[in-house]
Amino acid sequence: MKYLKYTVALFIFALMLSTLGVNAKQYNIDNITIPVFSGIWNSGQKEKETFGPQQIKKISCTDSLTGDGRVILARTYSYYDPVGYSSWIEVPYSYASWGASNQNAGAYRLELKSNKSLPTTAKFNGVWQY
Repeated sequence: MKYLKYTVALFIFALMLSTLGVNAKQYNIDNITIPVFSGIWNSGQKEKETFGPQQIKKISCTDSLTGDGRVILARTYSYYDPVGYSSWIEVPYSYASWGASNQNAGAYRLELKSNKSLPTTAKFNGVWQY
C-alpha cells in the first residue's frame, strides 16, 4: 500500500508538470514576397521569451512568374545577443533549426532570401517557431 501511495503521488506530480508546457511562439508567414536578385525579406522584431531552439518550415514557395518551386534560405538576427546573425539554412518542408546559435530569450527578426539570384520575386508561406 505504501508503494501505491508513492506511485499515485508521483503520477499526479508528473501530470502537473506536463500541464506547464513550453511557451514557444509561432509566426505564420502568409504569402510574403521574396525580393528579386537575392534581396532579403525581414519579419520585423519578435520577442522570444523562452530558452530553446528556433525552427522554420516551408509550406510553399513558388516563383511569381513561372510558378516553379523556389529554394529559400533563412537566418535569424538577435538584437541583444553578441552573436548577432545565425547561419543561413535551407528551409525544408519539415521543421529545421539553427542549432545552438539562437536559443537565448530576447528580440529576434527572421530574414528570408532566395537561394539563387533571380530577376523574379517569389511567394512564400511558412511557419517560424521562436
